[in-house]
Amino acid sequence: MGKNLKGKEIGKGIRQRKDGRYEARITIKGSGKPPFSIYGTNLQQVRKQRSMYLAEVLPGVPGFDSSMSVSKWYEKWMELYKVRNLKATTIRNYEDGFRRTEEYIGYMKLVDIKPEHILDMIKKLEDEGYAPTSIKQSLSVVHQMFERAAASKMIPSDPTAEVKLSIETPGEVLTEPTEEALDVKENCLSTDESHRFLEAIKGDRYEELFLILMHTGMRIGEVLALQWRDVNFNEKHVRVYKTLNRVKLYYDKQGKKLAEPYYVTQITSPKKKKSVRIIPLPDIAIEAFLSWKEKQNQDKKVLGKKWGTGNDLLKKYPGLIFTTSTGMSYLPGNAEDECERIKNIVNKQESLEAEKDGREAEMLEVTPHSFRHTFVTRCVQSGMKPATVGKISGHSTQKMTEYYTHLEQGYVKDEYKRYDEKYGKES
Repeated sequence: MGKNLKGKEIGKGIRQRKDGRYEARITIKGSGKPPFSIYGTNLQQVRKQRSMYLAEVLPGVPGFDSSMSVSKWYEKWMELYKVRNLKATTIRNYEDGFRRTEEYIGYMKLVDIKPEHILDMIKKLEDEGYAPTSIKQSLSVVHQMFERAAASKMIPSDPTAEVKLSIETPGEVLTEPTEEALDVKENCLSTDESHRFLEAIKGDRYEELFLILMHTGMRIGEVLALQWRDVNFNEKHVRVYKTLNRVKLYYDKQGKKLAEPYYVTQITSPKKKKSVRIIPLPDIAIEAFLSWKEKQNQDKKVLGKKWGTGNDLLKKYPGLIFTTSTGMSYLPGNAEDECERIKNIVNKQESLEAEKDGREAEMLEVTPHSFRHTFVTRCVQSGMKPATVGKISGHSTQKMTEYYTHLEQGYVKDEYKRYDEKYGKES
């Protein structure tokens, strides 16, 4: 019989440690699994956990071995529970999230992980300089892994169950960071900054793309997945229901881990239902689409049948709008590179002018996502109601999604006129 610090017997297999915590030592004879312990500061809770565990003696999951490492369990867990149900972009997020943690807990046995190991992992990620949202994403993946292992009786309890980050609130469910959480880090362009960018990009092949981003608030992947049939020139709106991205594949179609991951360009439906929407178009966006159509038609005229022959996406999406001169898909990475190029041009000129004027230079920071953040900010500044902004932008935060399902498209268009009157002539 075990005893507490005062020498009182507290039950078979249970003792109180010098640090005050109770430890229930469990050995399953004949299981081939090493002994392990359940810890807690509440004696009754430790007894309950021990009893519950012994009542269902480790049914486990296929392929489980008590010597299995955390990394091996991650691979097995992904294969059994995740790969067939997730999009490639989400799988990439899981991969990124776990790989950050691997050097700290990946080599350890699954059954040996304690809350202290998880807390130490978080501290080391913070010391490495990872953003809170990145750490939260990693903790989400690890939490799901151990939660499943505990539910399958592979381990006595989930060591991540009580672990919280400072950015979380009590009772919050651990999930991947939302786009809205990442938005706060993006740069919202001032009127002067957007004017400088648009002036610098005039005459550039992809000038129209950035004008459309500026005046619709679409995500870069949403714009690049558009087909001509999605743009209604008569009604002046664009239908958004898919996204283009370039993503690394880690598993084959049967859910087996690839020996060598590789990148593919794909068009998929958006992750969130609220991302499917109709966006009103101001005249400047309509003009940009028509101008781009002339460029694309000229590309096709020059190359004839050779145009687009290397683009497999055109077989399923023949009317893709934003393509290269040879008919290949324009990618989000290409847009990021273009933003960087224009930014450098603007900042070089600004540095020269600032030096001449004897003032500090106001340097531009811009990414394709900056235009979305700028659009949403301007909609609010123009007096548009938050619910209408959410309807147009496809945001999913609570304050942006209240009453979304009650709004009629005609009402959205009427509200949108406020934005058009204030910003619709900017070029």
